[in-house]
Amino acid sequence: MMRWLFKSGIIFWMGWMILPILVEFVPAVGNFFLLIFKRIRLDRENKELSFKPPISVIIPVYNSAATLEGCIESIDRSTYPNELIDVLCVDNGSKDDSFKIFQKCQLKHMDLSMSWIVSAPGKSKALNKAIFNSEGKYIINIDSDGKLEAKALESVVKKFESDPEIDCVTGAILIEPALVDLTKDRFLKLFRKLEFMEYCQAFLAGRNFQSETNTIFTLSGAFSALRKSTLAKTFL
Repeated sequence: MMRWLFKSGIIFWMGWMILPILVEFVPAVGNFFLLIFKRIRLDRENKELSFKPPISVIIPVYNSAATLEGCIESIDRSTYPNELIDVLCVDNGSKDDSFKIFQKCQLKHMDLSMSWIVSAPGKSKALNKAIFNSEGKYIINIDSDGKLEAKALESVVKKFESDPEIDCVTGAILIEPALVDLTKDRFLKLFRKLEFMEYCQAFLAGRNFQSETNTIFTLSGAFSALRKSTLAKTFL
């Protein structure tokens, strides 16, 4: 009886050690090499856009006073020309100073077209109302607490322009490492670093692998893009 329990215990704990290796470690290593291969290929194929179309960037806003300015500043700092970007901030019934922050950003970034739209409660209603009011060839959605990497908008447009069959694109979402490093509690800092690593595995490695095999079936709510003509044809 004791021998059977001992063997069962060994099998149980070996299962717990082997499963994470098979489910997490092996795919992560494979995805790592895939990323290197993709990076080399992109460096060879990386060409300047011959035509840069106007785009609409939608920011759903709900009590976003603390983060909206940083979000808009990241759009202003992007490599895509400001004169081709139309920013639509859609308010879901904020009860803080989000609108004052928007006004501040208007004065600070006067070369960036910005509109404030009031919608009924609900993110989907906000997005739909902004889409109806948008004029860009491509519709890009970013959460108000997100910050775009400088080349993100240009990369999205390049992807669309390189293949007319592409109707939607989703981005990689990462936690900002600088904010993790500012965490004072050592245990909380460790957990946040682990979360950062999980995001890297899921988005940087996992999503890139899915992209290569055309098996991405969900769009990130925090950063995604759609071809407006496709939205019109499919009635949103």
